[in-house]
Amino acid sequence: MPLYPDLLSEDCTDITDWTDGDASTGVSEVDPAGQFRFDTNATANSYVTAERHRTIASPPNQFTIEIKTYFDAI
Repeated sequence: MPLYPDLLSEDCTDITDWTDGDASTGVSEVDPAGQFRFDTNATANSYVTAERHRTIASPPNQFTIEIKTYFDAI
C-alpha cells in the first residue's frame, strides 16, 4: 500500500489548483466527460501551447504516474 495513495490522484472535476499555461490559441480545460482536454486549435506553430501544471511541494521518493492519451488525429 502506497504511503500517500491519493497524492497524485486527480479526478479532474476541479482543476483550479493547476496553473493554466496556455499561449496564443491554445486551450486546456476539463471536458464534459471529466477529462483534461488540450487543444492547439489546429495550429502547429511553436508559440501555441495548451498546458496545465501543478507543483507538489512534498512528493514521495517513489511514485507511479499513469497517463492515458487520446488523439483525434495525428
